[in-house]
Amino acid sequence: MTVRDFGTVQVEWRPAIATDDPVGVRYRISASPGPEWTDPSPPLKARFRALREEWEEQVTFVSSTTARCMAEAYQKIIGLGAPVLPLLLADLRDRGGDWFWALKAISGSDPVPVENRGRWDEMRDAWLAWGRRQGLI
Repeated sequence: MTVRDFGTVQVEWRPAIATDDPVGVRYRISASPGPEWTDPSPPLKARFRALREEWEEQVTFVSSTTARCMAEAYQKIIGLGAPVLPLLLADLRDRGGDWFWALKAISGSDPVPVENRGRWDEMRDAWLAWGRRQGLI
């Protein structure tokens, strides 16, 4: 079992009991604190990578942020929930992935000051600082 505190909520995930679970995690939300953290499961990492590649193919020639973020694979990544946050942040840090919409949708946070919206480098830095504060990267 892995527990991570995201400020006011705690997310707990553990290896799936059902063998037909493609992601290999179950999670629940509670209000109690939990300081432990381990990496997301290998099945979740593989699912994220596959969806990221699918998304990149879907939006290769798409410039609209809304259209890019509404692509099916991107929405499936959001559907993976809080356990995928460390993977999104690592991808943002390492590959420059366009994960601001997903990070906000999943975390319920927006650490980007209003004056920095639309400034990619500043947005990235704000999210990475948030991830470090949360112990996610």
